[in-house]
Amino acid sequence: MTPESHAPIVLWDIDGTLLAAEGGGLSHYHRALLEVMPDIALPGLSTHGKTDWQVILELIDAAGLERALAPAVSAALDRNADVFLGSARATLLPGVPEVLRRLHQRGLRNGLLTGNSELRSRNKLTGAGLDPGRIDWDCSFFGSRSLTRPDLARAARQAWPDTKLLIVGDTPLDGSAAAAAGIPFAAICTGVYRRVDFAGIETVAILDALDEHAADVIAGLV
Repeated sequence: MTPESHAPIVLWDIDGTLLAAEGGGLSHYHRALLEVMPDIALPGLSTHGKTDWQVILELIDAAGLERALAPAVSAALDRNADVFLGSARATLLPGVPEVLRRLHQRGLRNGLLTGNSELRSRNKLTGAGLDPGRIDWDCSFFGSRSLTRPDLARAARQAWPDTKLLIVGDTPLDGSAAAAAGIPFAAICTGVYRRVDFAGIETVAILDALDEHAADVIAGLV
């Protein structure tokens, strides 16, 4: 069954939810920053649950640089996105293709709500071996110019005010974003966070993995 235009939308995070988060995540931002400002001292920070734009601004602030450099760093990040098609391929998490397929068959749409740009998202998924056709790109939201994840969630709610939405993600920040937009949130413990880490986050479900039952659970939530 092909999903209708008013069908419920499941908004998936990428890293830690659909793909195994690559250990060198921060290194990609560092490389982009160095292309714009060679020889700058590179600050460290956590990237979990943050948008590309948020990480870029935090790096620029920590390095004592002007925020006017942010668009150039963002452009460099996209120029380097083909790394995910080569040596830095991400790994698709178990059960992902089957769950996406089963949700589609049940008439749901699989969109993205990710901190990455659309190009980085496409290359990550393609490099990991997922057919991009599994994703409904027309109802996906990207963080290349969003300061925080709640901005993305609110944009999704505004774009689809009368449609049932569900956000699925692996970090508490995904849950906080969902709450900010009044969207139900299903946590999945396939990233660095465990069930206990979602104790203070409003969830409609906490999944340990995308197994054979996950599609039924997710479909039931929307």
